[in-house]
Amino acid sequence: MTLAEAFYKLSKLISQLEQKTLKQIELLEDREYQRQIIQTSLESTHLPIRELAGKIAFTMEQLGEQALLSKKLIEPEVEKAVVTSTTLTKNTASKSSATVFIVAFLLIGLIAAGYGAFLLLRTDVATVAEVSSAPDSVISPLSDSSEAQQAEVVAPVFRLHGSNTVGESLAPNLLNAFLLSKQASSIQVHNTDVDVEKNVQAVLKQNGDEHNIAIEIHAHGSSTGFKDLLNGRADMAMSSRKIKEKELAQLKPQYGDLKAVSNEHVIGVDGLAVIVHPSNSIDALSSEQIAGLFSGRISDWSDIGGRAGRVSIYARDKNSGTWDSFKSMILKKNNVELSETAQRFESSSLLSEKVSNDVNAIGFIGLPYVKQAKALAVADTANSMAIYPTAFTVATEDYPLSRRLYLYTPETPKSPLIREFVGFVLSEAGQQIVKETGFISQNITAIKPSIVSSAPESFKRYVKDAQRLSLSLRFIAGRSELDNKGQRDIQRLMRYFQNHPEKNLMLFGFADSYGKKQTNLTLSEQRAKMVSELFIARGINPTVIAGFGEALPVAGNDTAFGRYKNRRVEAWVF
Repeated sequence: MTLAEAFYKLSKLISQLEQKTLKQIELLEDREYQRQIIQTSLESTHLPIRELAGKIAFTMEQLGEQALLSKKLIEPEVEKAVVTSTTLTKNTASKSSATVFIVAFLLIGLIAAGYGAFLLLRTDVATVAEVSSAPDSVISPLSDSSEAQQAEVVAPVFRLHGSNTVGESLAPNLLNAFLLSKQASSIQVHNTDVDVEKNVQAVLKQNGDEHNIAIEIHAHGSSTGFKDLLNGRADMAMSSRKIKEKELAQLKPQYGDLKAVSNEHVIGVDGLAVIVHPSNSIDALSSEQIAGLFSGRISDWSDIGGRAGRVSIYARDKNSGTWDSFKSMILKKNNVELSETAQRFESSSLLSEKVSNDVNAIGFIGLPYVKQAKALAVADTANSMAIYPTAFTVATEDYPLSRRLYLYTPETPKSPLIREFVGFVLSEAGQQIVKETGFISQNITAIKPSIVSSAPESFKRYVKDAQRLSLSLRFIAGRSELDNKGQRDIQRLMRYFQNHPEKNLMLFGFADSYGKKQTNLTLSEQRAKMVSELFIARGINPTVIAGFGEALPVAGNDTAFGRYKNRRVEAWVF
């Protein structure tokens, strides 16, 4: 085989390798996002090498064709017509031979580089093909992808750490809606190699220019959000419980008073559901019974009227705000500790799945994660009415295990987008996303609830033809000032009456049972009057203002939290 023929065959080999690569790419073009990933990879990494390989192939083809053409031109039947001087032919051949050997030496190195590039390209294509064969994991309405599919890494504009209850699906959905409200494009949520850690990425237009942005979400539990704020690893904290006094004191030097209304944001309400297997015959439990089951004091379902079977206990992990809430509302209240046999989970979804597959199971979870399990009605005390966790009973916080979901932001946020994001979350549009995700929105609705027979007769007359609004206004402990949620609820009520000018407002105050009955009655009346003054100052005059003392408690009065829930003002309309 002549050198020219070898060049020609090598050029064909390069072409064949190119064709093989292209066929592999075409096999993946059945899904658009995979094609885009490969195209981006080619353009950013392999395209220059492919172009070089193409140039090598083209050069080799030319050299090969010229060599073969020269061979044909010196065939005997045409030799005389083409070459008239034997000496000239020899000299030319000698120079051509030297040139060809030099070119050959260079081309061998380039061919090796080109083939190496092909192998790299083939590895990338195989990697993407492997990813494409895995099942999709989509967090609606965001498109979801793994770390292997991510585009270039972008430093986060802010970092959102803390509660798994908030961070697993609610935070990504809120961020998606917020970015859409700012006309962002290419919004995607990327899972990382670490469970419950995500990055939301988008293209955002600012000052006429487009910028790639990222927002980091780490959802390892409420406590981790405050720890990461303290260590400078987070810019906002997600929590399914109120910040603790110790955390507040630690963070105040860096971030200011995180309990101030400008820094503590109630973004929704959640019901802490006590769940069992769907076949469990028990429908309601008291707080004391729940504590007995989770502590191990009640070890068999037959001990409380259920089908015989040893109780299996499922609980959230120790970093979880869900765990903190349950421990405070159930275990501490009844002076017990969680059984050492309890299985602990970081993921709310996984815990719910385990309970729904275990006939003897009991667990606790945020309301959106009940899924295939069965939620029980809960009575705060043995003598109080058991209440199911519904959208309305959780919104009014009458359900004994209702709780608030929070975002905590520094007095001086790292990015202006933080304040904008919080403002969106608290808006009606943001609260609609809260509802669509499965939590309880703070947007106001009206409902005609059933009235217990023990209610005062005057109360029954007032509400006979009225509807209750889906909130209860509560106060800072030991003060007559509304808490942070109450202050924002006043603004929501104003919007409600702007949209329903035909409605008449009634305000009813309630108190806890500590102290004398007459004193508590007076306190309840004062609370209703104080709230009415807030409305009067805004141009709305309540039709009825009344107090009912310690009547109609929604929680037990033997704990500070129970007393806090009972000190409230309800809003009714007709």
